[in-house]
Amino acid sequence: MKKIIAIASVLLAVVACKKENIAENAPADGMVKVTFTADIPDCEFGKASLDGKVVVWEKGEKVAVYDGVNPDANSFEVVSVDGNKASISGEIAQTATELTAVYPFSAAKGSAEGNVTVNIPNGQIVPEGKFIDPNVLVSVAKANVGENLAFKNVVSLVKFTVAEEGATSVLFVGNSGEKFFGNATVDPVTAVATGAGTTRGKVTAAAGTSFTKDAVYYAAVYPCEFPAGLNVTTAMSDCKYYKNSTKSNSFA
Repeated sequence: MKKIIAIASVLLAVVACKKENIAENAPADGMVKVTFTADIPDCEFGKASLDGKVVVWEKGEKVAVYDGVNPDANSFEVVSVDGNKASISGEIAQTATELTAVYPFSAAKGSAEGNVTVNIPNGQIVPEGKFIDPNVLVSVAKANVGENLAFKNVVSLVKFTVAEEGATSVLFVGNSGEKFFGNATVDPVTAVATGAGTTRGKVTAAAGTSFTKDAVYYAAVYPCEFPAGLNVTTAMSDCKYYKNSTKSNSFA
């Protein structure tokens, strides 16, 4: 009899565990689980290594989705990737009818009046062996519930090289105080940004490393006109190099 009681106890424990797992996976009150297809159109850069023609999403990455009901962004996860399409899964309010998304999640800073606030950090860190900070390729999308999310890129890329070994950072400053880093209000339909809040932007090599001489690197910025040109400062371990161009330029 003792053996039978012991076995029954084990069975009860297993059943209890299963019930707990089911509860853990259930949507929060007022929320519903959904999976969307995210379309990523062809563009001129890749995600982190810049070795392709499309923005390459990776499984496990987080995407911010505003459902128009909850004030905060819902955290969605990339569950699969197939070329320039990805499936993202998460929870939205049951009463939601329209969604606005920001990729990556870390770039989402709020949503109001149909627009989103996103952030291109003015301090961008390039990991060793990479050519861009993988967190700065910001894109946005807007769609009705049930439709695919077609993402559009918010940023422009500034291509740069360093002429000597040992450079640890590169600082960009518009000669007319242009604001092309920091937070900005973005129309998720057009992906056009306005009112960026920072005038200075720095790209830094990963901690303990430096940029490789003559290698190509990229900084992400908001598209911007520079009628009076751009100033670039390259910091070495023991000195700084300044390069100032007064020629009109633009980052499309």
